[in-house]
Amino acid sequence: MASNGCPLPDQITGEDTIKHLNFQLKQLCKQCREGSYATQRNRVRILTLVVNELHTLGYQQMQAKSLKLNLIKALVECWRAQY
Repeated sequence: MASNGCPLPDQITGEDTIKHLNFQLKQLCKQCREGSYATQRNRVRILTLVVNELHTLGYQQMQAKSLKLNLIKALVECWRAQY
């Protein structure tokens, strides 16, 4: 732990990285206010669900910049297997 109570980078758990990614995506949605309020709210909800699903699939240490095509393909394959 750092003196300010925040975990050091090597002490950050998978749960913390997911929270951080959710925060990054919410900030991105705040900067890009396109659509109605309902559309904006749905966009945030969908992105949160996507991040949580990727975490369930075992992906960790993700950032908004690291969301690439291979993660989307893994997510789509998971959804196809479920339905």
